[in-house]
Amino acid sequence: MTMNLKNSSSRGNLTSSPSYNSFSSLNLSGNSFNNGGGSSNEYIPLCFSKDVFTSNTFEVDQFISDCRKRVNLESVQKDLREYSKHLDSELIELINKEYQSFFSLSTSLIGFDTILNEFSISQSSIKSEIKSFNNEIVKVRELVEDKLNEKKSIEQKKKLLQLYISISETLNNMNHLFDQLYQLTHPNDFKKANNYSGISSINNNNNNNNNNNNNNNNNNNNNNNETNINDGDVLELLIDRISNSFYQIQNQMSSLTNDELKFNIFQSLSLKIMDLSNKIEEKVEPIFKESLKRFINVNSKEIVDEKQNKHDERILLVCLKTFQTIDKLNVPYKLFKTLIVKPRLAQIVSLRNLEINKSTTDGLSQIYNLIIEFLKNQCSPFFDISNLINNNLKEKQSNNNNNNNNNTNQNNSNTNNNNQNKIISYNNYNFISQSVLPEIDESLGLFKQIFATGIPDLFYKNYYLTFNFIQSIEVNFLTNKDLLTQFRQSSSYSSLWKKWNFAVYFQLCFTNIAQHFEFNYLRIPLFDQLTIPTTVIDNSNNDDNNEFYLKSTDGLRLSMDKCWSNSIFIFDLSTKFFKLFLQLIARYDTFISDTLGPLESELQQQQQLQQQQLQQQQQTTGTDSDSVIKFTPKSPPSLSTQSSSTTTPTPTTTITTTLNNKQSSPENFIYIISDIYKIKSKISTNYKELIIKTIGNHQNQDEILNLISDGILESCKTLEQLIPRMSAIIENHLISKCLENIEFIGTLRSTYRLTNKPVPSKPSIYVSNLVSPLDTLINSKASSLHFIPSEIKLNWAISVLTPVTESFKNAATNLIQSVTQSNDIINKMVKKTKQTTTSGDMSDMDKISLQLYLDVEKFGIYIQKLGIDLLTFKPFLDLKSIVEPFKKLILNQNK
Repeated sequence: MTMNLKNSSSRGNLTSSPSYNSFSSLNLSGNSFNNGGGSSNEYIPLCFSKDVFTSNTFEVDQFISDCRKRVNLESVQKDLREYSKHLDSELIELINKEYQSFFSLSTSLIGFDTILNEFSISQSSIKSEIKSFNNEIVKVRELVEDKLNEKKSIEQKKKLLQLYISISETLNNMNHLFDQLYQLTHPNDFKKANNYSGISSINNNNNNNNNNNNNNNNNNNNNNNETNINDGDVLELLIDRISNSFYQIQNQMSSLTNDELKFNIFQSLSLKIMDLSNKIEEKVEPIFKESLKRFINVNSKEIVDEKQNKHDERILLVCLKTFQTIDKLNVPYKLFKTLIVKPRLAQIVSLRNLEINKSTTDGLSQIYNLIIEFLKNQCSPFFDISNLINNNLKEKQSNNNNNNNNNTNQNNSNTNNNNQNKIISYNNYNFISQSVLPEIDESLGLFKQIFATGIPDLFYKNYYLTFNFIQSIEVNFLTNKDLLTQFRQSSSYSSLWKKWNFAVYFQLCFTNIAQHFEFNYLRIPLFDQLTIPTTVIDNSNNDDNNEFYLKSTDGLRLSMDKCWSNSIFIFDLSTKFFKLFLQLIARYDTFISDTLGPLESELQQQQQLQQQQLQQQQQTTGTDSDSVIKFTPKSPPSLSTQSSSTTTPTPTTTITTTLNNKQSSPENFIYIISDIYKIKSKISTNYKELIIKTIGNHQNQDEILNLISDGILESCKTLEQLIPRMSAIIENHLISKCLENIEFIGTLRSTYRLTNKPVPSKPSIYVSNLVSPLDTLINSKASSLHFIPSEIKLNWAISVLTPVTESFKNAATNLIQSVTQSNDIINKMVKKTKQTTTSGDMSDMDKISLQLYLDVEKFGIYIQKLGIDLLTFKPFLDLKSIVEPFKKLILNQNK
């Protein structure tokens, strides 16, 4: 927009063209403005805030959507137009106020476009020059890089050539060392003077070789000035030189990359090195063999020269080091096994030593002791030499790792540095697992009677003798963790244990334990093996073995003890023995469950028969008002029932349950229940701790503990399921016994009806008989059996007294109804006759009611003594509500 501005010094305001005059003359008054007390009109929008337009998150669609929630679109459009006019007005006022600043700004910008154009031209020129210079630099850089790569390639080839020359020279020097070694080991073919001159040349050649390859050995430099060297020292020195030289060649070859090793010259060198390794083996093996024989001293009667022994020790040390360097550990393993171990074990492991008594293996323990003695007395010095080499190797490799790490940190920019950091790894010596154990395995394998499974006790004895023997070897000779791991992972170790047929052994143990438990304890009927003491002894603090009342329970304990006995249990069979442990518990549970089955079936049949008789009686004669209604004992729960049922049975006529076998009286079940609680407690505590202790700590300890806990928990739950079933039988018996006396309630009518007897003052005798069977069982017999929980006894009391109390209530109701009906009939027939009364003017009806009240009160006392809360025992509350109105008769009598 082009604006016409005119400077007015007198007004200092903006004067505009007619368009501006019309712009300033806009009428912006209305409800949308605040016109009071200011130089400008402040606009107040109706449906939006002016700050919304300056927000960074302003969006048109969101703005329209928010406004439409408050007003319609026409109002929004109107407000936007008013606000636009208001902004135009503010712009004009701003220009009028800052007119001088606008004018100065326009003046200062004159000619600025020309300056910008000139700067842009200069900038383009500089940019093109820089680009041209950069291209020249790139070309020079590429040329320099090509030259550097060419130089690097030449240096690398030169280095490889020097390495080839160095290795070739070392090979030639080693051939010379072999000649000197041959001269020393065959003194009859050469003169001794030549030997000493040869030794001098050995030292000189070796020193020159070390200087050329930058890999000096301190042990070699210490021998440069020796003048008086005997033959033994020279032999040791020669073997050590050969070993160091071969190690030097290996280091040099290890510095090559895989691509460099493919060169023809190095492939030919690799073949030569392989031949050299075989040649070293050929030269050193006879020396090692002779020194080993003298050092071990198989014949203990032979007198050994200490000086010669020290010499042999040093020779063996350098020979073992050499075999380790050429990676042929199988050579000393084989020689040690053939020359030392095999002859001695052939003398120790013999049929004569094994069978001290004919057809036995009593000498196995002596054989193992002789082997341990042989290893300790004659082989330990040799094992110490091998351990020394292992320790030196470990330190050497650790130093190499540290040096290579330091070199890598200092030369990260060198791309070939990784090629120079290759580490040659060597295996440790382990003569126990590679020489001794294979021969032991072979020697023992010749005598099958050691591993025979026909006699479990002998098998267990031989196994544990072997187990302790192997453990003794591990403790005395395999102190290093790596050697122990290698020992246990060796094929001979696995082969030795595979000779023990654990499957057959367990089958024999299973047969002995299971059959003994089955035939000696489970073939006897359950109640025939029940031993009930004549005098009950409190065993609350006694946990001895004679605390069980069932022979089968004691047999179960003995069988479970055998599973974890120190003379039977083998760790490799832990899973199978634990399974047998659980199977014994399950068999015990099945034995008791099978005994309960016929009893439960008999009770159910009697109940069905009684229900049929009741239905027939109701259909033919109906219910006699004078008969006493009683309750059928409840049926036992199913096998899946977990707790005793306390529901109220349906009314029917009374039956007395009689069991065929007098020994299977339900009262005897309390002793069986006591045994179940005792053995369950032992299983969940004592045996659980015994199993965990016997198995010991292992890697998967938490998993093993969970499996043991889950298995024992499931077995205990299975045993607990027997308790409700036996409780149901006990309760049915007690209900029948208690209900036998309920019919005496009906005798109260004949006792006080027209007999002129005195007013009753004490409860009837039958009341005590209602609870005496339950009281005798719980407070006399079960009270001495501390293993039966009080909750079970309380459940018995509630389950028995619930139907008994209901029967008492129904009988009392029928009695009152019958007496009342009789009185009504008599009163109608003899209206004017004076009613017979007893002393104290109390009617026969009142006497019967008072006697019934006293009986109920006494019955409540008996219930309370059994541990039942009368305030929460609903059947008794219902019974008491019937006789509660008769309480006033006592009060009237007292008056």
